[in-house]
Amino acid sequence: MSAQVKEIPTKPYDGQKPGTSGLRKRVKVFQQEHYTENFIQAILDSVDAKGQTLVIGGDGRYLVPETVQTILKIGSAHGVAKFLIGRNGILSTPAASNVIRKYKAYGGIILTASHNPGGPNNDFGIKYNMSNGGPAPENVTEKIFKRTKEITTYKTLEYPPVDLSKIGATKYGPTDVEIIDSVSDYLGLLEGIFDFALIKNFLDSTLDFRVLFDGLHGVTGPYARAILVDTLKLPESSVQNCVPLPDFGGGHPDPNLTYAHSLVEAVEKNNIQFGAASDGDGDRNMIYGKGAFVTPSDSVAIIADWAQECIPYFKSGLKGLARSMPTSAAIDYVAEKKGVEHFEVPTGWKFFSNLMDAGRLSICGEESFGTGSDHIREKDGVWAIVAWLNILAAANKKSPNKVIGIKEILLDHYEKYGRSFFSRYDYEEVSSEAAGKMVDALNKHIVEGSLVGKELKATTGESFTVSETKNFDYTDPIDKSVSKNQGQIVRFSDGSRVVFRLSGTGSQGATVRMYVEKYTKDASQFTKETGEGLKGLIEVALTISKLKEFLGVEKPTVITLSSLVNRTDRGFNFKRPAGVGYYRQKIEEGWKRKKKTTMPIPDSLFKQLKYLIPPLNGTLYKGQSGRVAVLGGALDYTGAPYFAAISSQRLGADLSHVICAPTAAGAIKGYAPDLIVHPILREDKPCDSVKSELDALLKRLHVLVVGPGLGREDYMQDYARMAVGLAREQKMYLVLDADALYMVGLDPDVIRGYEKAVLTPNVVEFRRLSEAVVGIPYLTNKFVKPILTVNFSSLQNIDPSTEPLIRAQLVSKSLGGVTIIQKGPEDIIAVHPQSSDPQTAIVDTPGSLKRCGGQGDILSGAAGTFLAWAKCFEDGAWGRTPSDAEIPVSRLPFLGAVGASIVTRTVSRRGFKKMGRSLITADLIDEIGGAFGEVFGEEAEKGKL
Repeated sequence: MSAQVKEIPTKPYDGQKPGTSGLRKRVKVFQQEHYTENFIQAILDSVDAKGQTLVIGGDGRYLVPETVQTILKIGSAHGVAKFLIGRNGILSTPAASNVIRKYKAYGGIILTASHNPGGPNNDFGIKYNMSNGGPAPENVTEKIFKRTKEITTYKTLEYPPVDLSKIGATKYGPTDVEIIDSVSDYLGLLEGIFDFALIKNFLDSTLDFRVLFDGLHGVTGPYARAILVDTLKLPESSVQNCVPLPDFGGGHPDPNLTYAHSLVEAVEKNNIQFGAASDGDGDRNMIYGKGAFVTPSDSVAIIADWAQECIPYFKSGLKGLARSMPTSAAIDYVAEKKGVEHFEVPTGWKFFSNLMDAGRLSICGEESFGTGSDHIREKDGVWAIVAWLNILAAANKKSPNKVIGIKEILLDHYEKYGRSFFSRYDYEEVSSEAAGKMVDALNKHIVEGSLVGKELKATTGESFTVSETKNFDYTDPIDKSVSKNQGQIVRFSDGSRVVFRLSGTGSQGATVRMYVEKYTKDASQFTKETGEGLKGLIEVALTISKLKEFLGVEKPTVITLSSLVNRTDRGFNFKRPAGVGYYRQKIEEGWKRKKKTTMPIPDSLFKQLKYLIPPLNGTLYKGQSGRVAVLGGALDYTGAPYFAAISSQRLGADLSHVICAPTAAGAIKGYAPDLIVHPILREDKPCDSVKSELDALLKRLHVLVVGPGLGREDYMQDYARMAVGLAREQKMYLVLDADALYMVGLDPDVIRGYEKAVLTPNVVEFRRLSEAVVGIPYLTNKFVKPILTVNFSSLQNIDPSTEPLIRAQLVSKSLGGVTIIQKGPEDIIAVHPQSSDPQTAIVDTPGSLKRCGGQGDILSGAAGTFLAWAKCFEDGAWGRTPSDAEIPVSRLPFLGAVGASIVTRTVSRRGFKKMGRSLITADLIDEIGGAFGEVFGEEAEKGKL
């Protein structure tokens, strides 16, 4: 096919200024006409990439695949000779840096917003890395910014998209394109740095030493699996959340104690000795194990201390050590003792890269969970995690008679170097104007010297005398470039310090960070909790800055504490920071119920619900008691659609169909010959090829249940989207569960405004929905443990006393009046139509003390049956109609949802009473009939209502 270059007229956009890590904005900003194209063209114009080789990769977040194709179009038209692209457009930021260096590429375009949330309503980012593999320096980013303000046209090559899933070489018009394995080069790099044999021997010989890595659904999952499972032969249970997702599973891919709570909870619950997490693009890390959390400041210092002794890459010695200015001075003490030079640089990895290129730096780190070395020119989360495993292996080899864990490594380091108490307070998305005024006031104090010599007293009885104030300026020792106004520093006579800095990595508003540090060599203080050790200094810092007054906020968004070692061996000592108790009390008050009955809905509603149940009087023919279909089921997912479909039939639907992939049909039919199986969802055919067949099938049914066993493969999601569209055209009732909810999270318009739909999210799925459709951060409820780093942002948009059912109503309203069953310790059923008042019910019918994995499938099947009955009732199939019972037709989905919830919870309680801990989902199927009778009475069970 011939390739044609087109020149497209455009105009500049304001604000396309790259920050320390590229350009980061909301997805919707990048989706503006010509916005992304302008910035890519500005990069290529500024770095003169004609005839060169460029690397492309991203963290897998929403918009990455489309942007890779856009770069190909513009880059090829610009004259780029060759592109090296990670398979499926995915490369972690460290892996991209390695590929640039290994293959001597001219540079690379990396698609990431790092640790910022992903998804259509969250963040996207584009940054350029130089031939050394590191981020573009300020002179280059300024050049790019200047070009964005001048651009009037960009060029694009008209050519079919490249298949990013196939490894190998191809052509894109005149340009060479090579799709490379995203993991293999990086794995080879680490195998050349660390002593994998020593690590494997340690893990093999220390059977009670357990490892858990949490990928937070970011890019590092495949890398961690290749290292931990495939190379070190750890069990599959050693990794979790390791499938990269466009929205990071609805979470915030930032490895700290707030957002990596899934790791924190698993480590504490299962007594795991070594836990670790990485962020969205793989350049950050958190180390957390039984008995201790390691602050990034301590982590880089400990790696530097052990490096030459046990990591082969550093056997010949250290060239130098460095930290970002806000990071605690822990690494400085290591450098001084080892006699190597050390540097304090502004925040931004490019400052470290200059020192590395000059041969003056080996290991460095930032307090923001970034650690790395001169093996590449980016911080590297997985590198730091493997470094810790290498250190633990070496420490245990030296002490064969006892197991050395993270806690022992920390205490040993403190005894050797002393401890730096350290905490960071983040105030995110505050007023830029207010933040600027606060900084101006601090700068005025610095210029006038008005704070120096001043003694400030805290309510703790401590006093702090200011010894120095300054605005941190940095002159690069290599290229002599000057970076001014990098943060305000207040030092005290006892060596403590406070730092204030405006951060430029958010996509909107301003972020103010306050860093507080206090050093001690008193061994009796080493196990002291950080909040206790820093309380007085934090109070003084807030007084000096007048932060609360300027920003108008009482609490930070996030608090990050320094390393903490518990005083006993019983596990981590969780202590709530100030303020948590108040919010949790409010949440718990919102959940309290005065009723003590097991039937929490009004008698009038229960009476209406009974009208939906078909009579068994011998007058109904087959199909008049409900015809239900479940769409889902592929090779790996056969149980879920079976459980949903058979539950629907056991509850009383006459006919239950399963629409699935051919690979699932045999298994499902084998489970239950009563089910009617349609194996029409073929991966090798376009979904339109079965549209007419599916349309004809749906016309024979009352309800379509979408989601159980659906999976997230593109072809299955496409079939689901088409089926929902057909069902809407036919005005069928719909139930959406499991991965159908994932589909709605990505594209809410699939179901928006369709009031005959019932959605059945669990806690995690509800969080994703709430963030996707109304942008409400999910409010942690009373069933989640408090953790050391506290995220208060979830309390800023909604009052903390807001009932969870109100939150469910908001989701319903944002989706145009669908009915929500929010599954949990109590099921919340809510609907908020556009044209009428909201309806809510809280079903606290006792359920099982054990939650079986397939209980949600039983609920979706039960909902399908109740809605099928609702449709028959609506059509007057039993000689009575909603108008006879004075029930609005619009109320039927709500009634069906309530009925399904009550029955399902009763089923689970009955099953648990019989089976106890050994309960599995299959045990629940036989309880459906009895549970129905228990809820609606013996007459209902026998059809005599």
